[in-house]
Amino acid sequence: MSPQRLLTPAMQGVLDRIQRVRRPALHALTARAAKLAYSSGAEVLDLPRAALPRVEDLQVPGAGGPLSARLYAAGAGRLPVMLYLHGGGFVVGGLDTHDSLCRQLALRSGAAVLALDYRLG
Repeated sequence: MSPQRLLTPAMQGVLDRIQRVRRPALHALTARAAKLAYSSGAEVLDLPRAALPRVEDLQVPGAGGPLSARLYAAGAGRLPVMLYLHGGGFVVGGLDTHDSLCRQLALRSGAAVLALDYRLG
């Protein structure tokens, strides 16, 4: 069975749309160009940014100094916390490129989501 037959029609549609854009592969770009390309298209396939009662930018202590973070919560009171570390191969990605996803995780899980920004290559 071919790998394409294992995909759902929705996932195949996503891959087809990505291919139609005809952007260069991130690994073929310089780190700076890859960061710009990723930032400009990161949320194209995401759901719209959900409105949440609490979205807060903050700093958390780190071994090399404070790290930027963003807290998302769909409810009040004490909530379990999910630590979210964005993707991007330690080169691309950040708090803004994964904002929609973190909002959806908080909304759908009932947990608070703490998205941590970290140093990129």
